[in-house]
Amino acid sequence: MAITLTENAARHVAAHLAKRGKGIGLRLGVRTSGCSGLAYKLEYADDVRPEDAEFESHGVRVVDLNSRECVEMLSEYIASHPDVWNEDIGELPA
Repeated sequence: MAITLTENAARHVAAHLAKRGKGIGLRLGVRTSGCSGLAYKLEYADDVRPEDAEFESHGVRVVDLNSRECVEMLSEYIASHPDVWNEDIGELPA
């Protein structure tokens, strides 16, 4: 199981990383929260940790915040909710 970005999303992320002036890619994560029991995180990654799962998609690195299991959970969520995710990933916090 791997996390991939569309080419457009990868260009968007790369542009934001360049504008930010630091970072190696995106960091994804899952944590327990709220009624559904899960909350998903998307933030800039400034490093890769030993416990991270790491992927590359169209030249952008994607690392997993929690564990390799996060990748499977997040991939399943994205696959089952295609209306939530599109090519324009929007603004990320600095």
